Amino acid sequence: MIRLLFVPLWFVALDMADAGDKQLCQLTPGTQGEWHYRTKVNGKTWRCYYEGERMKPREELYWAEAPAAPSEPKWQLEQRWKGE
Repeated sequence: MIRLLFVPLWFVALDMADAGDKQLCQLTPGTQGEWHYRTKVNGKTWRCYYEGERMKPREELYWAEAPAAPSEPKWQLEQRWKGE
């Protein structure tokens, strides 16, 4: 009897472990699994596609930051402008 109660509680614990995990937004849905999307994640209007449960809270979704472009010294920019 105790074993029968332990197994269902173990599965519930696994389901709860996934709740609240931060998940990276994707621009397009994947080809496998169950994908959903939310809008207005981090103030952006793009669709944030994610794999998993439907209606995941926006606080658990995030966009990756774009890498900053390397800055060029001013003289290099001036040479480009002049065609040198």
